[in-house]
Amino acid sequence: MNLSSDSSESISARRIRPRSNRKNCNNPRRRKAKNSSCDNDNNIKVKDSFAVVKRSSDPYNDFRTSMVEMIVERQIFAAEDLEQLLQCFLSLNSHHHHGIIVEVFTEICETLFSNWS
Repeated sequence: MNLSSDSSESISARRIRPRSNRKNCNNPRRRKAKNSSCDNDNNIKVKDSFAVVKRSSDPYNDFRTSMVEMIVERQIFAAEDLEQLLQCFLSLNSHHHHGIIVEVFTEICETLFSNWS
């Protein structure tokens, strides 16, 4: 999929970190993930995360980095938890980014489960 906008705005769900550890964030706006599938009591693995609004010239890699960080930091490996993570990313981001988000999610799942056959 080709994205025509170089400076599109996207949201990544992440854990709170000290400012010095954040990369490539020029004054990101933070917001608690509310009114989305991330703010669900059943979403224990993604709970206590917040969304970072970020302009990106490479949404594919930014979404990939964010998802991998969430998966590793929160130990999200069960199919149901991964599906909730995907729903969280989709609910926080514009429909414009959904194709990229699904593509990134599919690639990550294929990598995670490629040796499980």
